[in-house]
Amino acid sequence: MTREMPQTDRSVTTALAQAAATAGHAPSVHNTQLWRWWVLPDRLELFAVRDRQLPATDPDGRLMTLSCGTALHHARVVLASEGWGMRVDRLPDPAYPDLLAGIVATGRVPAPFEAVRLVQCMQVRHTAAAGQRRTGTGRFGEGDVQAPDAEGARLQILSADQVMELAAAASKAEAVAADDP
Repeated sequence: MTREMPQTDRSVTTALAQAAATAGHAPSVHNTQLWRWWVLPDRLELFAVRDRQLPATDPDGRLMTLSCGTALHHARVVLASEGWGMRVDRLPDPAYPDLLAGIVATGRVPAPFEAVRLVQCMQVRHTAAAGQRRTGTGRFGEGDVQAPDAEGARLQILSADQVMELAAAASKAEAVAADDP
Protein backbone atom coordinates (compact mmCIF):
# COMPACT_ATOMS: atom_id res chain seq x y z
CA MET A 1 0.00 0.00 0.00
CA THR A 2 1.30 3.49 -0.84
CA ARG A 3 0.08 7.00 -0.27
CA GLU A 4 -0.19 9.69 -2.91
CA MET A 5 2.78 12.01 -3.29
CA PRO A 6 2.15 15.47 -1.85
CA GLN A 7 1.04 18.21 -4.23
CA THR A 8 4.02 20.40 -3.33
CA ASP A 9 7.30 18.79 -4.36
CA ARG A 10 10.09 19.56 -1.92
CA SER A 11 13.61 19.85 -3.19
CA VAL A 12 15.94 16.95 -2.55
CA THR A 13 18.19 19.11 -0.36
CA THR A 14 15.25 20.11 1.83
CA ALA A 15 14.16 16.47 2.09
CA LEU A 16 17.70 15.42 3.07
CA ALA A 17 17.90 18.16 5.70
CA GLN A 18 14.54 17.08 7.16
CA ALA A 19 15.69 13.46 7.23
CA ALA A 20 18.84 14.47 9.13
CA ALA A 21 16.82 16.56 11.61
CA THR A 22 14.35 13.75 12.27
CA ALA A 23 17.18 11.22 12.59
CA GLY A 24 18.37 13.33 15.53
CA HIS A 25 15.52 11.74 17.51
CA ALA A 26 17.03 8.27 17.07
CA PRO A 27 17.86 6.48 20.30
CA SER A 28 21.56 6.32 21.15
CA VAL A 29 23.67 4.84 23.92
CA HIS A 30 23.08 6.98 27.03
CA ASN A 31 21.50 9.64 24.76
CA THR A 32 24.95 10.68 23.48
CA GLN A 33 23.92 11.14 19.81
CA LEU A 34 27.28 9.95 18.51
CA TRP A 35 26.71 11.16 14.96
CA ARG A 36 26.92 14.25 12.81
CA TRP A 37 25.14 14.76 9.50
CA TRP A 38 26.43 16.76 6.56
CA VAL A 39 23.71 17.84 4.18
CA LEU A 40 25.01 18.32 0.66
CA PRO A 41 22.91 19.35 -2.35
CA ASP A 42 22.38 15.77 -3.51
CA ARG A 43 23.41 13.55 -0.60
CA LEU A 44 23.39 13.17 3.16
CA GLU A 45 26.56 11.98 4.90
CA LEU A 46 26.67 10.32 8.32
CA PHE A 47 29.80 10.68 10.44
CA ALA A 48 30.65 9.07 13.77
CA VAL A 49 31.64 11.61 16.44
CA ARG A 50 34.32 9.76 18.37
CA ASP A 51 34.77 12.39 21.09
CA ARG A 52 31.24 11.53 22.27
CA GLN A 53 32.12 7.82 22.56
CA LEU A 54 31.95 6.48 26.11
CA PRO A 55 35.30 4.71 26.67
CA ALA A 56 34.27 3.11 29.97
CA THR A 57 31.11 1.46 28.64
CA ASP A 58 31.92 1.27 24.92
CA PRO A 59 35.70 0.93 24.51
CA ASP A 60 35.55 -0.67 21.06
CA GLY A 61 32.86 1.69 19.69
CA ARG A 62 30.32 -1.06 19.04
CA LEU A 63 27.47 0.79 20.78
CA MET A 64 28.50 3.97 18.95
CA THR A 65 28.21 2.16 15.62
CA LEU A 66 24.80 0.73 16.57
CA SER A 67 23.60 4.18 17.59
CA CYS A 68 24.78 5.65 14.28
CA GLY A 69 23.05 2.81 12.45
CA THR A 70 19.81 3.70 14.19
CA ALA A 71 20.17 7.31 13.02
CA LEU A 72 20.86 6.07 9.49
CA HIS A 73 17.72 3.93 9.63
CA HIS A 74 15.63 6.88 10.80
CA ALA A 75 16.91 9.09 7.96
CA ARG A 76 16.16 6.37 5.39
CA VAL A 77 12.63 5.88 6.70
CA VAL A 78 11.93 9.63 6.63
CA LEU A 79 13.08 9.88 3.02
CA ALA A 80 11.00 6.85 2.03
CA SER A 81 7.93 8.31 3.75
CA GLU A 82 8.37 11.51 1.72
CA GLY A 83 8.47 9.53 -1.51
CA TRP A 84 12.21 9.59 -2.21
CA GLY A 85 14.06 6.59 -3.58
CA MET A 86 17.61 6.31 -2.33
CA ARG A 87 20.89 4.48 -2.47
CA VAL A 88 22.88 3.98 0.72
CA ASP A 89 26.66 3.78 0.43
CA ARG A 90 28.06 2.22 3.60
CA LEU A 91 31.66 3.06 4.55
CA PRO A 92 32.04 4.99 1.28
CA ASP A 93 35.61 6.30 1.68
CA PRO A 94 38.41 4.38 3.45
CA ALA A 95 40.36 7.65 3.78
CA TYR A 96 37.65 8.92 6.16
CA PRO A 97 36.94 6.14 8.71
CA ASP A 98 34.42 8.29 10.58
CA LEU A 99 32.30 8.64 7.43
CA LEU A 100 29.95 5.73 8.00
CA ALA A 101 27.42 6.16 5.22
CA GLY A 102 26.09 8.36 2.49
CA ILE A 103 22.48 8.53 1.34
CA VAL A 104 21.93 9.60 -2.25
CA ALA A 105 18.40 10.46 -3.37
CA THR A 106 17.66 8.65 -6.64
CA GLY A 107 14.32 10.20 -7.53
CA ARG A 108 10.67 10.22 -6.61
CA VAL A 109 8.88 6.97 -5.82
CA PRO A 110 5.56 6.10 -4.18
CA ALA A 111 5.82 6.40 -0.40
CA PRO A 112 5.25 3.03 1.29
CA PHE A 113 2.52 3.08 3.90
CA GLU A 114 4.84 1.27 6.34
CA ALA A 115 7.43 4.08 6.12
CA VAL A 116 4.76 6.69 6.81
CA ARG A 117 3.61 4.67 9.83
CA LEU A 118 7.17 4.32 11.14
CA VAL A 119 7.75 8.09 10.93
CA GLN A 120 4.58 8.60 12.96
CA CYS A 121 5.99 6.15 15.54
CA MET A 122 9.31 8.05 15.60
CA GLN A 123 7.46 11.21 16.56
CA VAL A 124 6.02 9.44 19.60
CA ARG A 125 8.87 7.14 20.64
CA HIS A 126 12.24 8.89 20.47
CA THR A 127 15.26 9.87 22.51
CA ALA A 128 14.47 12.44 25.20
CA ALA A 129 16.11 15.86 25.03
CA ALA A 130 19.46 16.12 26.78
CA GLY A 131 19.04 16.02 30.54
CA GLN A 132 15.47 14.74 30.38
CA ARG A 133 14.17 11.25 30.88
CA ARG A 134 10.76 10.03 29.88
CA THR A 135 8.60 8.05 32.24
CA GLY A 136 6.15 5.30 31.52
CA THR A 137 6.42 1.85 30.10
CA GLY A 138 7.41 1.10 26.55
CA ARG A 139 5.39 -1.81 25.22
CA PHE A 140 6.34 -3.52 22.00
CA GLY A 141 3.68 -4.25 19.45
CA GLU A 142 3.65 -6.73 16.59
CA GLY A 143 5.21 -4.22 14.18
CA ASP A 144 8.06 -3.50 16.60
CA VAL A 145 9.05 -7.17 16.68
CA GLN A 146 8.88 -7.54 12.88
CA ALA A 147 10.67 -4.29 12.00
CA PRO A 148 14.22 -5.53 12.77
CA ASP A 149 13.74 -8.46 10.36
CA ALA A 150 13.38 -5.99 7.49
CA GLU A 151 16.82 -4.61 8.39
CA GLY A 152 18.51 -8.01 8.68
CA ALA A 153 18.51 -7.85 12.48
CA ARG A 154 16.79 -9.81 15.22
CA LEU A 155 14.89 -8.55 18.26
CA GLN A 156 14.66 -10.87 21.24
CA ILE A 157 11.88 -10.12 23.70
CA LEU A 158 12.96 -11.23 27.16
CA SER A 159 10.80 -13.07 29.63
CA ALA A 160 10.41 -11.63 33.13
CA ASP A 161 13.03 -14.10 34.45
CA GLN A 162 15.46 -13.13 31.68
CA VAL A 163 14.97 -9.45 32.49
CA MET A 164 15.90 -10.15 36.11
CA GLU A 165 18.99 -12.11 35.04
CA LEU A 166 20.02 -9.32 32.70
CA ALA A 167 19.52 -6.71 35.44
CA ALA A 168 21.68 -8.74 37.83
CA ALA A 169 24.40 -9.11 35.18
CA ALA A 170 24.27 -5.39 34.39
CA SER A 171 24.52 -4.54 38.08
CA LYS A 172 27.53 -6.82 38.46
CA ALA A 173 29.15 -5.31 35.35
CA GLU A 174 28.53 -1.81 36.71
CA ALA A 175 30.21 -2.71 40.01
CA VAL A 176 33.21 -4.21 38.21
CA ALA A 177 33.48 -1.16 35.93
CA ALA A 178 33.29 1.21 38.92
CA ASP A 179 36.29 -0.56 40.50
CA ASP A 180 38.32 -0.44 37.28
CA PRO A 181 40.27 2.81 36.86
